[in-house]
Amino acid sequence: MLSNLNNTDIFYFNPLFQWVESPEDPKKEKWFLRHVETEAEVETDQMGKSILDSIPCSLDSLVEKFSNPDGHTYISPKLIRFYLLLFWKSGILVHEEKEDPAHAANHSSFSITPPVETADISAVIVTFNGARFIGPNLETLFKQNLKPSQFIVVDNASTDRTVTIIEQNFPDIHIIRNKKNVHYAAAVNTGVQAAANDLILILNQDLVFEEGFIRNLYRRYIEESDKETAAGVVPQMRFNKLQGFIDGIGNFITEKNWGSDNFFGVVDIGQFEKLAYVGSACFGAVMVTRKAWETVGPLDETYRSFYEDVDWSMRAHLKGMKLLAAPQAIVYHEFGGSYPSGLKLYLAAKNRLRFVIKHLRGKLLRKFLFKYIKMDIKSALAFIRRKVYKNLWYYARAYMKLMVELPTILYRERKNKANPGSIESFFTQMPPYVAFSNSKLDPVINKHVIRSYYYFTEMDDFVFPGEPIVDC
Repeated sequence: MLSNLNNTDIFYFNPLFQWVESPEDPKKEKWFLRHVETEAEVETDQMGKSILDSIPCSLDSLVEKFSNPDGHTYISPKLIRFYLLLFWKSGILVHEEKEDPAHAANHSSFSITPPVETADISAVIVTFNGARFIGPNLETLFKQNLKPSQFIVVDNASTDRTVTIIEQNFPDIHIIRNKKNVHYAAAVNTGVQAAANDLILILNQDLVFEEGFIRNLYRRYIEESDKETAAGVVPQMRFNKLQGFIDGIGNFITEKNWGSDNFFGVVDIGQFEKLAYVGSACFGAVMVTRKAWETVGPLDETYRSFYEDVDWSMRAHLKGMKLLAAPQAIVYHEFGGSYPSGLKLYLAAKNRLRFVIKHLRGKLLRKFLFKYIKMDIKSALAFIRRKVYKNLWYYARAYMKLMVELPTILYRERKNKANPGSIESFFTQMPPYVAFSNSKLDPVINKHVIRSYYYFTEMDDFVFPGEPIVDC
């Protein structure tokens, strides 16, 4: 059931947000809200600005104000309700709770914390120079109301205080120290190999977790009727700097853009209750089964980082295995926190080409390669015009490295004997690409995204749309 609004509740502007001027939009068609602590921004339009300028107020009073023919802009009651709902669920607005007196009289003044349980789950966390992340990561992991029975940290030769922080504050954690940075895929493989349990929780270092994160992942796995084909369980990842907005629920790959996390910039208003499966898992946070790992194999370490997870998901799909969705399991991600932008560009540019050459066939391969190369040429020309020659070098380096790897991909790794229909069906197993962000990757709440997406989420027969919905 979608989150609903009480028509008479009074909503207030969250003091953690403030308006900021945008020199990029002199016509004032776009407005920006900035979180005062994290400095992350949210974009809205003039309609959203008008609604927020009317706060504090209730839904009823907003409808009355914008329905009057006295010079105010007319906004339909349905559109007002969705603006208010999204601003509230994203944390931009807060509202005054009006508790029923009868309920309050019977409500205890204290709550009893349920005992912490332990499950046969191994947690594997990969670290690299993560001193500013690892404390909150492990603190919230140890505060779970369902705790893993084993904690493993695989450190990629950190040169900061990451390992010291773990040793001083979390002595029960088993630390595996790599002598050099072997990157994410190889470190994950090392951690999974050391794991003792049949359920393995794979985590990046720049995450913090809601208290019921692991319990909700585990519950989704337990409730799955066909556990034999369950490859893993995928949580809902949100931005740590804007905790009301989704970073991703699984990820996707398309010929039209970079592979990325799905539902980027979307607000959860209850539309994911029926989301049972995703096509591809983000290995920044995923729980996999031992059986799936043995059936599919480890991560392909040649990727190092980026696209290694969609590669594993493709292989799982071709083995007839599914990735379960657990949108109630919420984790907060420090978006862009673990990799410098230049290295990320190099790895992503190389690995998306590597993925399609390794897995796709015939017309599908030609379509993806043509689109990717065309996009890379456009990006390279843009870097030249802007004189960002460093990024041009990362692109060139990516293509040179791919040429070195190409013989191995063609003659040793294209072992995929699946028919083209099975390969193509991978792209239909996931919800379509939905992303609401601007060119700076700020989340967007405006009338376009409300009418093109959120309007449909309250329909009884709502299914995720068959075409990409993007605002950027």
